[in-house]
Amino acid sequence: MKTHFIIPLCAGLLLIAGCKEKSADTVTEETTVEETAPQPTAISAAQCYLQVVKGDAVNGKVLSDSIKFSIDKQVGDSIWGIFHWLPVEKDKKIASYRGTLKGTMGNVIANSQAEGMNYDEEVIFTLTDSAVAIKYGEMVEGKDHVWYYKDKNNTSEQILDRVECN
Repeated sequence: MKTHFIIPLCAGLLLIAGCKEKSADTVTEETTVEETAPQPTAISAAQCYLQVVKGDAVNGKVLSDSIKFSIDKQVGDSIWGIFHWLPVEKDKKIASYRGTLKGTMGNVIANSQAEGMNYDEEVIFTLTDSAVAIKYGEMVEGKDHVWYYKDKNNTSEQILDRVECN
């Protein structure tokens, strides 16, 4: 009979010990961390950017290349969207990407399709209220088979103006 009394008593003590409140020091420390952590820039709706480069007229039509970039969704500092380069009379480059946006700086990996090949490549960009500046430069293949900028300080930028999303 004594064992019938001891087992429920031990279970009750364990339950009470498990429900014990955290100390005030722990709660204060967690609150402090949350208040000082930098908050990412939130994108409430899709953002679209476009650059159209007009070329020579052929048979009465003006040929033009276009570069399209959009940020379709953001959750926390994670973003995803598309990056399309559509040159006239050449192979196009179609890409979807995922990555991070910290403040105004984006760093993503794009899954690209161009000239009959699929590959992953790093894309770095900076947002302003009216445009996106995308870095271009020499790239090298990493051990993970992703193409990265060879020298991030030796790149040029392509500026795409912000447009209404269609």
